[in-house]
Amino acid sequence: VQLVAGAEIQTGDITTRDTLTDPPPRTAPFFDDPPANARHTEDLDHASVYAYATWQLNEALTLQGGLTYDWLRYPENYRTSPITPGDEHRDDLSFKGGLLWQPCNTLSFWSAYAESVGGITFEESISLEPSQTVGMLHNFRSVISESLVGSLSAPEHEIAGAGISWQAGDDLYLDLGYRWRSADVDRLRGAFTRRGPPPLYPEPTPEALDYDEHQIGDKLTWLLGNQCAGSLGYAWTHAELDQEFTEFPATGGVPAGYSLESDFHEVEARLLWNHPSGFFGEASSRFLSQNNSTFSDENDLNVDLAAGYAPTGQGGRFRLGVLNATDSSYDLNPLTDRSVPVTDRTFFLEYVFTY
Repeated sequence: VQLVAGAEIQTGDITTRDTLTDPPPRTAPFFDDPPANARHTEDLDHASVYAYATWQLNEALTLQGGLTYDWLRYPENYRTSPITPGDEHRDDLSFKGGLLWQPCNTLSFWSAYAESVGGITFEESISLEPSQTVGMLHNFRSVISESLVGSLSAPEHEIAGAGISWQAGDDLYLDLGYRWRSADVDRLRGAFTRRGPPPLYPEPTPEALDYDEHQIGDKLTWLLGNQCAGSLGYAWTHAELDQEFTEFPATGGVPAGYSLESDFHEVEARLLWNHPSGFFGEASSRFLSQNNSTFSDENDLNVDLAAGYAPTGQGGRFRLGVLNATDSSYDLNPLTDRSVPVTDRTFFLEYVFTY
């Protein structure tokens, strides 16, 4: 049995100031002048205690489990104007567990489930706690695209996955995997409220976010002699996001929130060549297809080409090529969390020095 345990404490404060001026003439009588002018300083504290254990039951089966307790205090509304004073407290006990089974040298199975709490701001970038359970990443700042909802404070995550790796002979490898990610967020958004005659005054309103994502992927890799290797992969991602202002009534045909849904398909092929002299070449192609409930659908093909020289032993590596050789332009819905190629044809030249 291997045990890993520890504790982290990060503390500080956040100072935010906002000023709103020049409201439209038609609405100016409803606001003070200026409508908002505030400066607030609130505490930022994040403490956690964690313990992980790994059991090697036999040569084929490994189990891993862990518990994490998080305690957080942070400003309740410092990101959306008009800002308001006050802080929020949250504590959570998160469980992690997984297994790895290798019945033979050429076959392995893994499965894992984890709960976690995201951070508040940059403090999430510094962590001593293990970030994986049997190879599955479980620590995230946020799994919801910040392009859609902005930065989030202390989102609650659930992650689960399973996969299989198989080596078919000496030159062929197959990987299959499934991953599910979920996030729930309750936060306050800056707003103006009327309770009686004007003026309106700043008072935040609660917002709820619910995100759900399923992803299935496979990758086939093969060796072509001593100098070449190729791979072919496919991934499908389905994501849904529900947003609601929980104290807004849905009246007059205007909803109190929105729902987004997207299916993202990606097919990728790669070919690598390495010569004993140090010269190498690589080519990759990606076909992206996205079907959306509210955004327009997208279908694009991307090709990357590169070549270079890497001397054996100590030394550097020289590489030049072109990214997005087809000069495809992408307008993808950011709801699905996938890496996206550059949107314009880009030539590059790089030299990596090692010593």
